[in-house]
Amino acid sequence: MAHVFVYGTLLEPTMMQAVVGRLVASQPATLLKYVRSQLTGCYYPGMVPSDYHQVTGAVYCDLTDAELARLDYFEGPEYLRATVQPVLGESNQVVSAEAYLLQPSEQSRMLHLDWDVQHFRQSNLQEFLEVARATMRRYESGDAASVPPHGDSTP
Repeated sequence: MAHVFVYGTLLEPTMMQAVVGRLVASQPATLLKYVRSQLTGCYYPGMVPSDYHQVTGAVYCDLTDAELARLDYFEGPEYLRATVQPVLGESNQVVSAEAYLLQPSEQSRMLHLDWDVQHFRQSNLQEFLEVARATMRRYESGDAASVPPHGDSTP
């Protein structure tokens, strides 16, 4: 079982449910020495290492290998899954978790503006939820070779 640190669209529990197929328990968390940024032409952010920043997010607990495979597909080739060490908000405990970092080849798309989950929930959640559901239907149908439509998700 794995923990996953999320910092963008997957902070919304309905998004996570659409991707992995169930509601997953989560805890607030902070990841030190990383920065989150809006990306050009996207509803979702990217995250990269940065000595002078921190990212607020959440840790989803106890995901299976099959659920991680679903997340890998959803995140697509723009992201690289890596192990990080977030601090859980309630206990200040440091845990090991997987996170999706923006690939170096994609970092020029960073706008250096923090991404706002409240704005996403109010303005883009319903539309992006449909994108996520369609993406995961393709995965479930065995068409996992097709690339998720992240590039079609313009604000």
